[in-house]
Amino acid sequence: MGVNTSSPPSNDSNSNGFGTGSSWLNRYRVASSYAITKYWPGVLVGWLLVGVSLQWLAPSWDSVAKDGDFAFMPSSMPSIQGQAFLDAGFPENRVKSQIAIVLARPDASLQEADLAVGLDVGRKLLHQLAEVSWKEASKTKSLSDRQRLLDKAMDSLNQAIGLDEQLAALLTQFGDDAPIRKNLDRLALIYWDRGQLARLLGDYQQAEADEETAQIIDPDIRQTPSVDQRETNAIQALVGVWTWHDPVLGSKLGAKHPQARLLLLQLSSEFIATGNMALLKHVEQVLAQSRAAVGEELLAGLQTELSGSAALGGDIRRASLLSVKQTEIVTFVLILGILTFVYRGPMLIGIPLATIGISFWISISTVALVSQWSQSIQTLTGWEIPPLNIFTTTKIFIVVLLFGAGTDFCLFFLARCREELTLRPSTQRRGMERLVARSWRAVHDGLIASAFTTIIGLGLLWFSEFEKFRSTGPIIGLCLTITIVVSLTFTPAAVCGLGPLAFWPSLKRKDGQSQVNSEMPWWLAAWGKLSVWVTSRPLLACCLCLAFMSVPAIGGWVWQDQVSYDLGNELGEESPSRRGQKIISRFFPNADSSPIHFVLVRETPFATPDECVTACEILSQKLYLPGVHSVRSLADPLGDYPPGRQMGLFEKDAWRRRVLQAHRYTKDYFVASETPYRDRMARIDVVATENPFSLPAADLLQSLREVLSTEVLDPNSPWFGANYSYTGTTPGIVDLRDVTQSDEARIRWLVPIGVYVVLLFTIGRPLLCACLMAAVMLSYFTTLGITHTMFAWIYEGDFQGLDWKVPFFLFVILIAVGQDYNVYLATRVFEEQQQYGHLEGIRRGLMLTGGIITSCGAVMAGTFIAMSAGPVLHWLADLGIGWSISPADRGLLLKSMIELGVALTIGIVIDTMVVRSILLPGAMALSARWMEKKSGVLVPCTEEA
Repeated sequence: MGVNTSSPPSNDSNSNGFGTGSSWLNRYRVASSYAITKYWPGVLVGWLLVGVSLQWLAPSWDSVAKDGDFAFMPSSMPSIQGQAFLDAGFPENRVKSQIAIVLARPDASLQEADLAVGLDVGRKLLHQLAEVSWKEASKTKSLSDRQRLLDKAMDSLNQAIGLDEQLAALLTQFGDDAPIRKNLDRLALIYWDRGQLARLLGDYQQAEADEETAQIIDPDIRQTPSVDQRETNAIQALVGVWTWHDPVLGSKLGAKHPQARLLLLQLSSEFIATGNMALLKHVEQVLAQSRAAVGEELLAGLQTELSGSAALGGDIRRASLLSVKQTEIVTFVLILGILTFVYRGPMLIGIPLATIGISFWISISTVALVSQWSQSIQTLTGWEIPPLNIFTTTKIFIVVLLFGAGTDFCLFFLARCREELTLRPSTQRRGMERLVARSWRAVHDGLIASAFTTIIGLGLLWFSEFEKFRSTGPIIGLCLTITIVVSLTFTPAAVCGLGPLAFWPSLKRKDGQSQVNSEMPWWLAAWGKLSVWVTSRPLLACCLCLAFMSVPAIGGWVWQDQVSYDLGNELGEESPSRRGQKIISRFFPNADSSPIHFVLVRETPFATPDECVTACEILSQKLYLPGVHSVRSLADPLGDYPPGRQMGLFEKDAWRRRVLQAHRYTKDYFVASETPYRDRMARIDVVATENPFSLPAADLLQSLREVLSTEVLDPNSPWFGANYSYTGTTPGIVDLRDVTQSDEARIRWLVPIGVYVVLLFTIGRPLLCACLMAAVMLSYFTTLGITHTMFAWIYEGDFQGLDWKVPFFLFVILIAVGQDYNVYLATRVFEEQQQYGHLEGIRRGLMLTGGIITSCGAVMAGTFIAMSAGPVLHWLADLGIGWSISPADRGLLLKSMIELGVALTIGIVIDTMVVRSILLPGAMALSARWMEKKSGVLVPCTEEA
């Protein structure tokens, strides 16, 4: 069978797929192509005006982007309800995350200068906590809440002055001329604020003494703005500061440890909340200022790091922002390189890049505007409309899918223009416009069909319960809708505007006509040989593909639910929070852990405080299960007394426990004082020995729930009939696992059905559509098996499974995006079959689309692999190429993005090179041969093949 490269006469009607026999659709195609090509200046200018207008109207992406996981779960989840109870009963202690500041000398004892850094940081942060509490009190209408907040502010100022005085005493050990004594002077503002607050509370004697002290330290202190006028937005989430100098809690923070000290900042924000970025930056600045004031000469060898759940979340968010930036840059470079290799012409490179740039510009502005509108309409009208939120990582998906899909759309259209120009040389601009119009009509249905499989597939994520899934899918679908519209209008208009110059320098002049060199390129000959082999030996081709894909597909099926929810392992080991965690784990085991908070509500209040203490002590002892490090309650606030350790009269630390039980902090933290929960709501914190993100921690939570369920059903228990709830990191992870696995189970049948319906509507052949769906499902499991094996080998013993987001997004994107190339091939095969019959149409369709679809696959794979550029950039930094990664960004690697980028790249390569190139045309050829053998004649092209 020879290779015939001539193309059939152009047929503007589409007798296969959607539009079959529809005259109004044919009229739409003709009218649209005429309008776009005839009025191309208006199209180009119109899109530019749209972009400028949206840029002016829309808010910035960062101003509306959100982050977090727990906050976007359904309100019915147990951890969310538990947090609501906790906030209602303990508004003063609404702690959701924390920052741990560790100062340590791993190989020596701490020096006086080291302690001076900790004291300086502690006094400043306690003062700022007082400012936050004071400002919040001024906005509170409840007199009791106002008094509580003012008392908290006064307590924070007292502690800050206590640290200031200790720092002053410590500095006497240095010479009078030592720079440290000049740089770490007394903080007059603390005394001034305490004096002002004392005056507000009616203690005029204290007020006069503090104001006098402040003016002695700083004669200009009266010019200081009042607390209400100070900027505290960055630290608004700060609700508590614990130092090692606290007379009761200090022992847990290294008060007597020779090598390390801790400062703990309690936050009201979720650990990965967007606002934590500003707070972390502020704390880093305070720490850096204190180190600079002391002098690095005195601090040589001192390690100061930030850790804790909020620091981890901050690093994850910084890594997300860095990943977005890296993905944008690497994607652009890769696409530029691929387009240069494919076209070797500046205009054919510039047109797709301009189209993608316009699409991305308009998409980002549109999405930000829609997100702002959807969030504000519920506030303004009260309508229960689910908001369309955008997240930091959403931009990564928008970048890779828009750049990949948008380039594919342009490549297919431009390839058809070149093909038409080869067959019908153009001499005039109007002739070029007619050529572009014919090309537009020829590719329109295929582009629309391929785009809509992706748009509908992603849009169906709206039916997820997890808000990140529910919003991300439709947002990307909206962006792809904009991209296909821009590609079908801006791209042909740009080609018309450039005329024959668009194809320079491959364009040749011959006999006064402009045409593309019609010599058969090497890649067309290669695809011609492959197409002959596939259509002549389809059974062998299909068997080889199935043999290659079946083994990893079985692995993917087995491992599809083996995923990791360990957010603590999401970052590289060099990230700041993980460095800090290593130090803390060495000197303070479990000090930086995230406890499980249990909240119990009795029907009636406790009769006496002692009755409450006894009830908490009985329950605490029962909660000491295997895997529990400590249980903190009103009876044992620090968790120092597990079963078997009794508090004797002469116990060394007995005084601390008795003082703690009567301490104001303990009562406020463990027993609710707010109506209607006063004296009948108690809180118990359980600290696990395992990583709070791990499966053993989840199993421990289930065991603890069983203990509590038994307790509230026991008539002899003081907690009989009580309701209990729970919250914290581990409950949040358990709920996240439940809701995402539920969504995944729903999406695994909903998306394939939706994509199948789109294929059925656009292609119109049920059996072929079923084969297309089966092929991409096989591709998904093959990809999952290969990816799982690859990262299990890379991570070795640390591998717990792929990140939980990888199988989900891999499934949705491969099922939706993976159909693009199949649709491109199928629609061209249908077109060729009209002229040449079934087998020859399959051969020609594969040959003519092989090169361009492979180029599209390379572009899409390039955009996906850009998501995994972090390790390469870190490797370049290790080689001394410093521009790739700044020192501050070392270790900020999102393992989930790396895994997903690699998985999607593998999936696209398999779809492009195996499924579309061999398996699908082989299956179509087998069907055609069977039909021909059954009928004994060539099957008409309008019947099902």
